[in-house]
Amino acid sequence: MKHSIIRSLFEKDIDRHIPAVIKADDDSDLLNEVSEYVVTTEVSKRLDDLLESYLQEKTANGVWISGFFGSGKSHLLKMLSLLLSNRQLNGTKVLDLFLDKIKEQPMLAADLKKVLKIPSQSKLFNIDQKADVIAKNQLDALLSVFVKAFNEVRGYYAKQGYIAEIEAELDSRELFQSFKEAFAKESKGIPWEIGRDTAHALDNEIFARAFSAIGGSSYEEALKVLDRKQAGYKVSIESFAEEINKWIAKQQPNFRLNFFVDEVGQFIGTDSKLMLNLQTIVETLATKCQGRAWVFVTSQGDLSAVLGELGTNQGTDLTKIQGRFIQPLNLTSQDVAEVICRRLLAKKETENLFALYDSEKENLRTLFKFGDKSRDYPGFKSEQDFADFYPFQPYQFELLQASLIELSRHNFFTGKFKSIGERSMLGILQDVVKGLGDEQVGRLATFDAMFDGIRSSLRADLQTSVLTAERLLGEGSMETRVIKALFLLKFVKEFKSTPRNIAILLIDRCDIDIAAHEKAVRTALNKLEHDTYIQRSGDIFEFLTDDEKDVEAEIKGTEVDDSDVRELLVEIVFDHIIGEAKFRFEDNKQDYFFTRRLDGQVFRKREFDMGIHIATPLHESADRPADMVAQSLGKAELLLILPPDARLLDDLKLHRKTEKYCQQNLSSNMPAARYAILTAKRHANTERRNSLQDRLKEALLTGKLYLNGSELAHASTDPKSRMAKAFQDLVRYAFPSLRMLKKAFVESDLKDILTTPADDFFKHDDGTLGEAEKEILLKLQAARSAGTRIHVADLLAAFEKRPYGWPQIATQCLVARLYMRGKVELRSGANLLSGKEAMDALSNNRLFSGTVVTLQEQFDSATVSKLKKFHQEFFNSPNPANEAKEVAIAFQDSLRTEAAELEKLASHASAYPFLTDLAPVAKELSGLAHREWSHCLKEVASFSDRLLDLKEATIDPLKAFYNGSKRTIFDEI
Repeated sequence: MKHSIIRSLFEKDIDRHIPAVIKADDDSDLLNEVSEYVVTTEVSKRLDDLLESYLQEKTANGVWISGFFGSGKSHLLKMLSLLLSNRQLNGTKVLDLFLDKIKEQPMLAADLKKVLKIPSQSKLFNIDQKADVIAKNQLDALLSVFVKAFNEVRGYYAKQGYIAEIEAELDSRELFQSFKEAFAKESKGIPWEIGRDTAHALDNEIFARAFSAIGGSSYEEALKVLDRKQAGYKVSIESFAEEINKWIAKQQPNFRLNFFVDEVGQFIGTDSKLMLNLQTIVETLATKCQGRAWVFVTSQGDLSAVLGELGTNQGTDLTKIQGRFIQPLNLTSQDVAEVICRRLLAKKETENLFALYDSEKENLRTLFKFGDKSRDYPGFKSEQDFADFYPFQPYQFELLQASLIELSRHNFFTGKFKSIGERSMLGILQDVVKGLGDEQVGRLATFDAMFDGIRSSLRADLQTSVLTAERLLGEGSMETRVIKALFLLKFVKEFKSTPRNIAILLIDRCDIDIAAHEKAVRTALNKLEHDTYIQRSGDIFEFLTDDEKDVEAEIKGTEVDDSDVRELLVEIVFDHIIGEAKFRFEDNKQDYFFTRRLDGQVFRKREFDMGIHIATPLHESADRPADMVAQSLGKAELLLILPPDARLLDDLKLHRKTEKYCQQNLSSNMPAARYAILTAKRHANTERRNSLQDRLKEALLTGKLYLNGSELAHASTDPKSRMAKAFQDLVRYAFPSLRMLKKAFVESDLKDILTTPADDFFKHDDGTLGEAEKEILLKLQAARSAGTRIHVADLLAAFEKRPYGWPQIATQCLVARLYMRGKVELRSGANLLSGKEAMDALSNNRLFSGTVVTLQEQFDSATVSKLKKFHQEFFNSPNPANEAKEVAIAFQDSLRTEAAELEKLASHASAYPFLTDLAPVAKELSGLAHREWSHCLKEVASFSDRLLDLKEATIDPLKAFYNGSKRTIFDEI
């Protein structure tokens, strides 16, 4: 396709002047302006509602037109003022011009014709300009402006209310014309309209002669009139409304007086008294004039937003204010876009643009897709949409609107209207189009070009960086373009100024090499950051003012220790992202602590059998991941190698530097401007911390995970979950002997084991030792061979470590089972524990270090049978037990019973001396009963013959004697 010059596309000359909206124009200017005025579809619908209220409403008489500056609210106000008064401009009625614009809306046209049958007069003014030197803090500031405007409507002197009051009195007596003629005569041809400016100060005598000539008062009295009127002049809302009502009554039937007041919102600001005064003025006009005096106002904020800011102030009746301004008319960005497209961007022909869109629509869809969590902006909906907006993108209108609002809010503009700026979007975009006028079709407008449209309205002290960049880096350089775009976006928080998004703002043609373009933008950003034109937080870049540049340079010069940087990294990774000091092993529902290791260093001091090692881009071997994997071989640790991040160290340092600088320098006693900068820095540093956390969180998800040199494939959407999954593999690797535990023991198991009666315990026990129980016995056998003693605490510590990893309760329960099986014994000092003592020793952690665990001695069946045989021979009764320990204990129980019986007989030796022989026998039996149970098995051969001899020689004869003829003697005893 052969390209033509962009200028030739437009329906109108793009160099034409766009008229200002609130100023005195001649009829030719007004005619051109009305002819060019665009009634958007949405505004048309709202105008329909407004006109209906204007025709019928008698109590509400206010219209609140809102929209950001440049949205066309002032222009709409002016058009309404012209329309409702139905002026003729160079012989053409305004109505006829408007009807031609709304042909497709017959209802609106019908209402408009009805409205214009009502005779009216419009008074249009900018309230700030009309206020002159009136201070806003004066109680009657707002009323004074309305009075001034009303006096102009009547043809009276607006600058001094007391002079206008004299004129009104003369007019009411039908003497005003006579007075003006007399004044001209006395002043030798100077008309009253000119002479009244100095009538009081310089020409009081002329005024007095003219006034006395037509009023019937003496010259001396007339000299005092102006002084008396000035001293006694007062105005109230009530009297003002009554004066308007009187004046309206003298006009045609059904006559209306309409005030069109521009920028009321700016004038009121956040002063609730001024808002209340406005409400009272509108309310009183409605009451006194019965709907024949209306007030149309414009404001940057809609009524609800303005009232929201005032809502905390006492004495403001918000409901009444809203009730008076019954017709809100809010101009949206959609209205602005439609106006700009139709008024500025209308094309003569669109075939070339349709063809361009058809060939590049896929490119356009992808090139201008913002990402990085930035707000979504609309693209082109169709080829017609593309032709309407060309050479702009739809997103540019919304973004420019947000930029202007925020720059205004932060006082970046200068002049009388510094809070709102002096240039409208229409004017800004017109300048951009002019700059592209001689380019070929296909060239696109870039966002940075809009900076030049507001340059003249910006405060000079805030443009230094841009001017310096233009001078040192080149006016058209990529660096300068980037800094202009970032200037415009400084306070637009919904737009994320990442390298990719900034690159999108600077795309100037559809066939651009986007990869090369993005690389150029990144290079420019790096240079601007290095030279402190801008600052970066994560991937977000921000323009710096001169004061901010000074602070940024001081922050960069702040010294911080490397250890502080590492500590920050550990804090983010382990404390906030992973957020755990231990993980649960799902097989046994037990928690295991792990060592925190970052880049080879252990943090938080304590080390455990297992560890999690995070290798960041700051690791000394970051460029050699294979070396890190090799070094982890054989270690019970998870190695997570994070992906490269060239800016990580810089961002960590900058966070620590900013934090340290703000702690040392931020003070409520410092200058307000610097305090605001440091407060913003601290807030930005919080965002930087969040950004670091997000980046590291993503890195923990995408980094490669290793265990003993093998890569793990665990994936998750959450780093903590990913580590928890990998931790299951780590536990199994670190504790291979954990598999010996065939069940997950709980606290109640210990009590159940130790309190189960022996018969019931062995009823469900086949006597087979488990692998874990055998492991404990092996540990005890090794200790016995080495001649060392093992306490309960030693066993618990040994089996918690590698290669076991047994939970403490598991080891306690296993020892208890061995105890119940008769495989181990528990001792406290020299005492052998049994029953409740064993329960306390294994469950009370204060007793663990004082309780010794030893192997129970084992005896062959021959030895056990020998003791059982002796038991039968000595006691004439069988031993009921089978196991060695139980056989020995049963034998000792029988010895104690026998010894007790013999001691009872021996106690009567004083009466029966022959019983004396039983005492040493009883003592010997008792001593054997109180020896350790194993002694009975070990020494059965040494004591069996002697005890049998004693039984035969001493015990049996005496018992026989007791059971024989001398039984009665024993009974007496």
